[in-house]
Amino acid sequence: MHWAIPVLSLLALLACGEPADSPGTADTALEELRQTTASGNATAQYQLAMRYVTGAGVAQDGPTVLAWMRRAAQQGCAPAQYELGSFYTLNRPTQDDRQAAQWLRQAAEQGHAAAPYSLGMLYAADRGVAHDPAEAYAWLSLAADQDDPNAVRVRDAVALSLSQVDFERARPLYLQYRERYAPDQ
Repeated sequence: MHWAIPVLSLLALLACGEPADSPGTADTALEELRQTTASGNATAQYQLAMRYVTGAGVAQDGPTVLAWMRRAAQQGCAPAQYELGSFYTLNRPTQDDRQAAQWLRQAAEQGHAAAPYSLGMLYAADRGVAHDPAEAYAWLSLAADQDDPNAVRVRDAVALSLSQVDFERARPLYLQYRERYAPDQ
């Protein structure tokens, strides 16, 4: 599933952090990470949240994940914004499409690579956002630029349903988003 890619990438990253045979070093690294989060470092807060997701050196703990992820996201950490948006899209009973769209838009506007697809899907499904097929087309086109076959397929389906007025608005909107928000490739 497209949503799981960032978490799987982070699992691989976290697994490379400390050798398995050095628990003292891992404990020290975790304590240093906690100290850095206390100083308000958004990246460290995101990394600590992901440790609670994966159970890397700590017990898995959903409420703690959300608390640290929210802190990082509120400070503008795009990966945390994306993860929070994904959480609110996928997890019942806490599903909240409006919050999902808010966090995914913030991540997309910072160039987070996976966020345009997720945001475009919300627009395509009219979930958490005002009905706007031109927005769906624009965000999905940005995702399609990354050679995502799912984004291409959904964007093309959205394009077939666009009215002439929506299509005339969608293309310039996509070009504007590409100029402003395209992820570095």
